[in-house]
Amino acid sequence: MVPLWLLQLADQIPRRHKDPASLLAAGKWMSAPELVHIIDTAWKHAELDLQQQGVTVQTSRQLHDAALASVTFSHLPPIRLSCIRGLVAPSYQGPCLHPDCKLPGCEGNRLYIITTSPLLMRIQLPHHKNACKWGQASIEFDLPAQLAELLYTYLGEARRALLAYHLLIGQSCPYVFMDMHGRGFADAALTLYWQKWLVLQGGVSMNPSMCRQVFVDERASNSAAAGPSNQGAAMVMGHSEQQWHRWYDMQFHPRLAQNAVNSMQLWRTAMLQIRSDALAAAAQLSLSPAPHCRHVIVSDSESDCEEFQSCKSDSMEDSETEQDVQPDDDIELDLQCDDDIELDLQ
Repeated sequence: MVPLWLLQLADQIPRRHKDPASLLAAGKWMSAPELVHIIDTAWKHAELDLQQQGVTVQTSRQLHDAALASVTFSHLPPIRLSCIRGLVAPSYQGPCLHPDCKLPGCEGNRLYIITTSPLLMRIQLPHHKNACKWGQASIEFDLPAQLAELLYTYLGEARRALLAYHLLIGQSCPYVFMDMHGRGFADAALTLYWQKWLVLQGGVSMNPSMCRQVFVDERASNSAAAGPSNQGAAMVMGHSEQQWHRWYDMQFHPRLAQNAVNSMQLWRTAMLQIRSDALAAAAQLSLSPAPHCRHVIVSDSESDCEEFQSCKSDSMEDSETEQDVQPDDDIELDLQCDDDIELDLQ
C-alpha cells in the first residue's frame, strides 16, 4: 500500500514528460486560451471589488492573487517559479537574498519602478537556472503597461494592508508575493497556493510549472497565434529554444513528421513543374537547326528519334570502314613474318 503522503507528493511533481492529451484526461491540463481567460477575469473582478469595497484584507488578497497569476502566465512568457518566489519588492533596501549569491553589488531578483509618470517597471533576474551557463548574464525586461499598472496598484495600499494584517510591528516581507501568513512562498507552498486558487476560479488543479508547457504547446502548434518569437520567449523563460522541444513540447516529433509529409506534396508539385519546364525548353531547342548531324538533341518527338538513328547508322558505317582496313595491317604483319623466315634460311 502506497502511503497517502507519497501520492500527494508525487502529484506535486511536474508532469513534463506527459503529453497534453493524457494530462487533459487526468484533469491536470488547461489550454492557453482557457488559462489566459481565467487570469484576465480574476484581474477584472479584483479591480472591481477594490473600487466598490475599498482596501480590505480580502480585496487586497484578491489583487495580490491576480498579480501573482499575471506574472506566472498571460502577460509574460512563463518565467521560472523560483524567480517568482524570490522576486524582491522595489521598497526593499537590503542585500541580495539569494543564498548562493557571490556577485558584488547584486540586488537580487528584483522588481523596479523606473518612473511613475509615465509608469515604467522593470524585472531583473540575475539568479536563474542558466546564469552560470550564460556567463552570469541576467534576464531583464520592462513590463507591459497593463501588467505594470496592476502591480503598481497592488504594491500600494493593498500590499501594505496585507503586511499590517499578517505581520508583527517592525517586521516586513521583502518579497513581492506572500503566502497567507505574510511570508515569502516556499516552493511547495506556492504550488499548493496556485492550485487552490486556480480551482476557485473555475479551473483545474494544475501545477504552476505546467504553465510553461501550456505556453510552449501553443507556440509550437500549427495554429499558433501571433506572438513573441520563440527565441525571445525562451530567453525570458530562462532556457534555449532547443529545450522547448526536449522538455515541454511533447508533440514535437509527431508534428515535424506530419509537416514533412504535408510539405512533400508541395515538393512533388515543384518537381513536376521543373521537369515540365525542362521538357518545354528541350522541345524549343529541337526546333533550331543543328550545325552537324552528330549534334543530337534528346527529345521525345519521333523526328528527333529518326535523326538520332540516322546519325547512329552513319557512325556504324564509319566503324565498319575502319574495321575493313584492319586486315591490311594484318597482311603487312604476315609479310614481315615471311621476311623473318628468309633471314633465318640465310
